[in-house]
This record gives sequence, C-alpha cells and structure tokens, in this order.
Amino acid sequence: MKSVIKWGLYPNETYDGLLNLCVHGVRDEWANDPNADGTNCVIDDKDPQFFSLYGLRVELEYECLGDFATREEALNAANTVSKAHNIPVTCAMTFRKEDSHETIINS
Repeated sequence: MKSVIKWGLYPNETYDGLLNLCVHGVRDEWANDPNADGTNCVIDDKDPQFFSLYGLRVELEYECLGDFATREEALNAANTVSKAHNIPVTCAMTFRKEDSHETIINS
C-alpha cells in the first residue's frame, strides 16, 4: 500500500544525541507509481516536492525528523527544535539551490 506523507514533526521523536539539524528539499521518486510500496525520497534542493528536517545523530547517521509542505514550515520547525533542545541548525539557512546534491533515503 502506498505511504501517505504526514506533514509536521514525527510524533514521539527523541532529540537526544543529535549533533545538528538540517533542512533540505526532497522529492519522492515513487510518488506517481500506484504500485509502489512506501516512498523513495531523494534530497533535491533544485526542484523539491516538499521539505524535510534532518538530524545528525552521534553515530553520524542522518535521521528524518519531519516533513513539511513548505521551506518556511521546515525552517520554523528546525528553529523550534533548535531552541528547545539546544541543537544548532547548520545548513538550513545558507543552502543554495545551485549547490544541490542527491542522497537516497528510503522509508
């Protein structure tokens, strides 16, 4: 069954052990595939379908903390988490579309 993106911070998320926060544009490569089971999200700051907030864990693995319809909503969530948990936002404010890169994130 196709996953539906739920907007906002994921419930029951723990922010312990996060080194930093980062916002990126994202697209779901399987969004138009009715037979896809789940999502196949790719970071795409040039032509995003939505925006995600990521946290870098002490194990040096990024974890998606939430999905947002707009960049502004994702940045607001990043700032809220940053202030509440004293975690720096390291790439949300300065990332330029010209610097886009792709990373596969499956869920």
